[in-house]
Amino acid sequence: MRSPSIVPDAPCDIVSALNIALATIQDMVVYDDELKKWFVADENDPLFASVPGLRGVVHSLAASANQSKTQGARSADRKRKYERRKVARARAYQQRRNNPDYSEKSDSDLKAWCGQRLVRDPADADKYWPTWQGSKAIRAMDEGLGLIASGRFALESALPGISDKNHETIQF
Repeated sequence: MRSPSIVPDAPCDIVSALNIALATIQDMVVYDDELKKWFVADENDPLFASVPGLRGVVHSLAASANQSKTQGARSADRKRKYERRKVARARAYQQRRNNPDYSEKSDSDLKAWCGQRLVRDPADADKYWPTWQGSKAIRAMDEGLGLIASGRFALESALPGISDKNHETIQF
């Protein structure tokens, strides 16, 4: 790895100059596996003194890299949360589909009807997930049924309140 303070010979065109500048700035930001964080490699680099504003740009790059990593983790958590919602509603739909009282309803009508019903949040027994209307409910039920079919959310036991393979308690 080359030292960020060593700038190669002057480039012949503007694109090469920008590429070299970008590579130099990127080399000044490093990731620490132990701390799990991006930071500026050498705060005392002489290049900071010779290029006005470079320190701010490098710090900004490190901060944005850390934010991006955090946001990515939040996105994965949100996806799992939405998947749990879809699975809970799909299970409620399956229970009603197997119930002879609802045999006269078509699949799409029953899915839409189930989407309008309150479903408890497994993480907090005092809360309910928001209701869904029409095509959103049908699409979410189909996605939930797909997740159940994939086996990712298959129950270890068919009894309500028993945790699934993801160690999340599902209550109906």
